[in-house]
Amino acid sequence: MYYKTSRNVSQPGERTGPAEPSAGMTVTELNELIASALRAHPGTRDVTVTAEVSGFKNHLASGHWYFSLKDAESAISCVMYRQNTLRGAQVRPKDGDR
Repeated sequence: MYYKTSRNVSQPGERTGPAEPSAGMTVTELNELIASALRAHPGTRDVTVTAEVSGFKNHLASGHWYFSLKDAESAISCVMYRQNTLRGAQVRPKDGDR
């Protein structure tokens, strides 16, 4: 499903209704927009997130971990790649961990 959003929307993520696929931005454009916004604000360069782990999956073939970080209102899909799971993770997360 496609949703048309304005780049100048006052409420982030506000959906203005279904749009035709040709009217939307590409994934690359969206990623560039998000990266640009994050780089523009010094407070987003070093962030600690307090959240609950949800939907944790250890993909055995690749060694990657897939999970969501969520709070009462929102969730962010995450991946931790094998090189980080092997060297950086002290404990394997599980659903409900904070």
